[in-house]
Amino acid sequence: FKAQAMARYYRHVPDWLHSNAIAPLVRRLPARLGYMSTDFLAKQFIRGFPSHDALRAGHWMHTLSAADVQALLKDVSAVKSATTVTNRFLENIWDESRECGYLGQLAYRLQRTFLPEYVLCNSDRSAMLNSLELRSPLLDVNVANLANSLSDSAKMPGLNTKYLLKKVAERYLPKSLIYRKKMGFTIPMATLLRTSLKDDLLSIFSPALVEKQGIFNSNAVQQLLERHLSGKENLYKPIWTLYSLQKWLINEGFI
Repeated sequence: FKAQAMARYYRHVPDWLHSNAIAPLVRRLPARLGYMSTDFLAKQFIRGFPSHDALRAGHWMHTLSAADVQALLKDVSAVKSATTVTNRFLENIWDESRECGYLGQLAYRLQRTFLPEYVLCNSDRSAMLNSLELRSPLLDVNVANLANSLSDSAKMPGLNTKYLLKKVAERYLPKSLIYRKKMGFTIPMATLLRTSLKDDLLSIFSPALVEKQGIFNSNAVQQLLERHLSGKENLYKPIWTLYSLQKWLINEGFI
């Protein structure tokens, strides 16, 4: 949502200036291994331009863009067709919520897609697997409807996220807890892929195996691995996605 707020202004930057000056400079920022590092966030942000407002969040959040997937796969026909359908669906959602404000439109898009199809289903599966009862109190219909009815400035003045929730929390919790730096649930995956997982990574993506498999473009995969393993870039997200898929394919006997 911070990126969405900044995009309201950045989207007016001329495409030629973005493509020929700003984006190349940002991509040259030294790669760091920290979670949500400044260079990672900057590089993700510029991926959203130039783009239709309805599609920008996808460029920010997706591990692989449609162009990345097309480069990695040998048969791209299904990808092109799926991308066209998906983009049309997202543009329709954006149009449906045009009265909700710029941030409200993003919220509506996530409520229709990311929340039910990713966050909630994964939470439910994890909870049920461990025999836990899980509730999402902020998704109460009345609470959600109230939040959706608020203006952008009420929900997020400036770049202050979760503003109203934090104001309510001030009645019950110390400010040092409410306003402390956000801590994500993460492990040092970028480092693990360069160390303890490196041999297995190179093994399951060996040129011979990839060629025999016939799904991936071997040269594209090798270039992706090299860019990360060399330390020039932090590409753990796309590599971990491919690694997980490849391990599943092997374990299920598809290779």
